[in-house]
Amino acid sequence: MLGDLRLGHCRVVPQPIGNCDGPDYPKEVGRPSVCSGRVSEHPNAETLRAFYSCFDGEDWVSQVKAFLTPAVVWHVTGDNSLAGNFSGPDAVTEQMLRYQDRSHGTLRLNTSIMATDTHAVAIHVATASVPGFAYSAHEVDVFHIQNGMITEFWSFSEDQAGTDRLWS
Repeated sequence: MLGDLRLGHCRVVPQPIGNCDGPDYPKEVGRPSVCSGRVSEHPNAETLRAFYSCFDGEDWVSQVKAFLTPAVVWHVTGDNSLAGNFSGPDAVTEQMLRYQDRSHGTLRLNTSIMATDTHAVAIHVATASVPGFAYSAHEVDVFHIQNGMITEFWSFSEDQAGTDRLWS
């Protein structure tokens, strides 16, 4: 877990796992070698961390748009007024502004990120408070990333009924 995030702020530098020469170091077959220096992170994970860090700035909308392809598609599940499919950077950032507005700025994400050559995944514990309702749920966001740009996104919640209540 990376800590408290405001719509996704991440400032984590992976650290080495430990001393590989010590007598307590496990010698299991297949264990990755991360014994010296820093653990390298997949470029798509770095892209996603940079994307989430945009939300800390005053002008986050233009910064977020810099990570979205012109044909980006944003898929948000649910049965609420904020669910749907959104195409293009303007539609995506307008939707993000709706989340900020609807949550009264209380949406927080405690996030872990992993990535492959074609995807990045953010696993969140999401919290928000609105009058009469406190939300807390695990969420998974899946991103398609090509050449450092987000081309498509899907969001899933473990508590869809709670998510729907929050965004209704």
